[in-house]
Amino acid sequence: MKKISKSEFVIMDILWDSTTSLNRHQIADYIQNVLKINNWQIATISTFISRLYEKGVIAYEKRDKIYCYYPKITKIEYFQTIINNDLHDAFDQSLEEIILTYTGNEINNSNIDKIKVILNNLTKDTL
Repeated sequence: MKKISKSEFVIMDILWDSTTSLNRHQIADYIQNVLKINNWQIATISTFISRLYEKGVIAYEKRDKIYCYYPKITKIEYFQTIINNDLHDAFDQSLEEIILTYTGNEINNSNIDKIKVILNNLTKDTL
């Protein structure tokens, strides 16, 4: 999954918070009236929506000839994927390096116990 830009994230946040799918005019109204971002034209918003669709993070349904957009993934799923990809890229998929970096190379008994709990929970969930 490709990362989304800060501007695209604004639109995703609106869609994640919505209980229904939204058309581009509803998204634009929210951006202008609630978020008070007044320098985005409808064409700009449409471009961001197209990019999000191309990245596969939103989908649409057609209602009376109007496209209404909704997220294909949750906010948590997005962050999990991006964080996992970044960690794997940065540490060449080495769990040991990730743990050592996270703990600042200072692993104490408390950190070890926390890591054991996490690993035990992962093992239980995957069985």
